[in-house]
Amino acid sequence: MWKPIASAPRDRDIYVAHPDCGCFAVRWDEGATNEYLCPGEVGIWVALDGSMTWGTGLDKENGPDRWCEIHESTFGWNYP
Repeated sequence: MWKPIASAPRDRDIYVAHPDCGCFAVRWDEGATNEYLCPGEVGIWVALDGSMTWGTGLDKENGPDRWCEIHESTFGWNYP
């Protein structure tokens, strides 16, 4: 069910997660920035309600490490 963040689609709403931070419903915003949390990044994950942003996760520091389709999640933390 959970897949590596590098394979996350950027064309629809998904869940992204990190074991230290939790799971959030997000969408990719290719023009968004957050210089405080993700300096220099253009394009970040944005919560569906706009309450938070997250980096790409590809650098292993500023973002999620897993994703799943919204309809697949049971909010179980079944990390490989």
